[in-house]
Amino acid sequence: MTVRGISDYADKDKKKLEYASKGGVRELAAANAASFLHLQITSNPYFEKALQERRSGSQDALPLAAGPVEKDLITESIDLVTTEIDEALRKLSPEYKLQQKGYRLPMPRIRRSAEDGLVQRDDPPVDVRDALKSRDRIVLSLPRTYPDQSLPWVIASDLLTAELDDRQAVPIVIDGEDIRGKKTTFGGIVTPDLGQLNEHAGVRLVFIIENMPFTSKHRVEAILDEIDKYPDAKCIFIAQGDDALVGESNFASRSAAVHYDSCRISFLEIAHFIEKNFGMSGDESEVVAKRLRDTFNQFSLNG
Repeated sequence: MTVRGISDYADKDKKKLEYASKGGVRELAAANAASFLHLQITSNPYFEKALQERRSGSQDALPLAAGPVEKDLITESIDLVTTEIDEALRKLSPEYKLQQKGYRLPMPRIRRSAEDGLVQRDDPPVDVRDALKSRDRIVLSLPRTYPDQSLPWVIASDLLTAELDDRQAVPIVIDGEDIRGKKTTFGGIVTPDLGQLNEHAGVRLVFIIENMPFTSKHRVEAILDEIDKYPDAKCIFIAQGDDALVGESNFASRSAAVHYDSCRISFLEIAHFIEKNFGMSGDESEVVAKRLRDTFNQFSLNG
């Protein structure tokens, strides 16, 4: 028998709730579980009767042996994608290479590009997953000097825990350099079965296209033709230092993508990263995060 206290909604805001309550919600949930169990033992005759019947029964062992579990399409695909993401991050990121599996890198937020005439000056930065809830296609512009080549995979790792339109997001990273022409297909260069995933009612494919070959009209057209085969899929195009090329080509009109710029990593994200990966308390991690942010501001660094 298990009695468990629930302290959050298991959503993206669960960490914010813990920070705000200083761990109080966890204490309350544990107290509720203990109180419930105490009431059953001391005041519930049906509970006591059930215990007596269990004690007098002949079963003295639990049948713990289980048969083989057959994975469904989503679980199998998520396992494949998770393995690919882990291998890519260990190859590309020095910080990730020496960590245990499941290590989480902080991710920058994004903001609508200032070149968009519809953008307000005070438009706040948002998480990538939140932008995808209202946009099907995004161009994410990075500075030419952006130092981290692992960002597409960091985004993919974050999206593994996301739901878009009440469907499980399945991120697929595509290297634009691998698309040499119309004979090259997404399905031919990735491991998961894109055809089955595209037809699954519980899946929302998210293509993350890195190294977009904007200088080649033929290859850009081939990539867009491939994306058109998956009309329900979301798409993120990574553009590094190629803003002018994006605007001058017919890519913008053909793709109908909304232009975003990368922003700093949020204070909460840095504090969470420090807390989880360096074994600090919430208060300690926030102090370190503040000092890091002040240092970034003082020396005009992107953090």
